[in-house]
Amino acid sequence: MDGFKVSGLDREGGVTQAKRAASRSRVVGASRRTESRVRELRLAAGMTQTELAAAMQTNVDTVRKAERGYLLRLRVDTVLRCANALNCGAADLFPVLSERLRL
Repeated sequence: MDGFKVSGLDREGGVTQAKRAASRSRVVGASRRTESRVRELRLAAGMTQTELAAAMQTNVDTVRKAERGYLLRLRVDTVLRCANALNCGAADLFPVLSERLRL
């Protein structure tokens, strides 16, 4: 039974190349970050992370993700609520948006 594989494991119990490649692609895509101006704009508005989260009707973890630039993990309505709370446009929060969407 040469080449026998079960659930992504080869017969010696090692992980197959396909399984490793799929795992790497998920990790790379999940951790992509982009430049964020959320913290800068929040501080300019004199707000704490807790105050911004309340204004956005969300939790502080979401504000932290936005400040760290995890745009891919944020929903569109969350980005728009953040922009509204900071009195600016979505492209002001994440410069990559203005480049990609030409806003």
